[in-house]
Amino acid sequence: MILFVNQSKNITQNCGVYLIGMQYFEALQSSKSYTYVTVPINSTIELFTTITALNPLAVIVNYHNATMSWVNVTKLKEQFPSIPFIKLEHEFTQSSIDAYSPIKNQGFDYAICPDKTLNANNKNVFHINRLMAEGTPASLKQNNEPVIGYQGFGFNHKGIPSIARQVVKEFEKAQLRFHIPNSYYGDPQGHLARQQIHVVQEIIQGKDIQLHFSNDLMSSDELVKWLSENDVNCYFYHHMHGNGIASAPDYAIAARKPIAVKQTSQLRYVWQNVPSSIIDNSSLKEIIKNGFEPFELLYDKMKKEAVLGEFDLAISKIITRHNG
Repeated sequence: MILFVNQSKNITQNCGVYLIGMQYFEALQSSKSYTYVTVPINSTIELFTTITALNPLAVIVNYHNATMSWVNVTKLKEQFPSIPFIKLEHEFTQSSIDAYSPIKNQGFDYAICPDKTLNANNKNVFHINRLMAEGTPASLKQNNEPVIGYQGFGFNHKGIPSIARQVVKEFEKAQLRFHIPNSYYGDPQGHLARQQIHVVQEIIQGKDIQLHFSNDLMSSDELVKWLSENDVNCYFYHHMHGNGIASAPDYAIAARKPIAVKQTSQLRYVWQNVPSSIIDNSSLKEIIKNGFEPFELLYDKMKKEAVLGEFDLAISKIITRHNG
């Protein structure tokens, strides 16, 4: 049995890291190699108590320094020397992989990196492909005018106004659909989300462009269906040095609709696999025209069955190495 540690749902449901962790955990329920169990844990004492009770083969922590700052497994490793402690890390860069060591990583001897755009230069970091979100696209229908979508939190670096500017530049008539829920950690009252919408409204003022804005957090299946109703989904993030991969496109891939991105580090998983998705080298019209075909290989890499096999293999290698 493998223990998968995530935070409490009632605390962090409006948190991207929590949601990513649950996507992985739910996919791991289909494993034929291991039984994965999850327990909401919010302190080292709770983690010690749970390990003592369950005696797992390994412990995986869905980690981010902003959401699980309490985690340090250095002393736990001394108490449970036969159990490998693994972190599922969401903010890896090439330099942090190259320099990976337990002393710099809360005591974790091993890490799983869901990002194969980075080189596997460290034997203790195991690379897997990203997992697309769970959900089924809606039945295809023809929109009367272009429908451009975005989903994610309302932080300034997401480049939401840039989407509106691109639509104004290319289309005389269109619909903008923005789904911007509150962020538990970064925008709990939704102030940033409303600011972004206000800026967008100013950009499209006097244009024949309709804006549809929603705020309530959707389930994964609801969100995939919502994204599939758009002609293209856009992620125009600003470059943020040291940030890992954005998770929002994981839902858009599952929706099987074209994706337009900026060539920034957080979106490298899309544009390195699908260069034609880069908006600065193309246009929304062209990306819509190309359809989903350019994304098919990426879609196959991100399927649950493919990623589950990679995850299980990484766990097997870690357990063997740790106790070898």
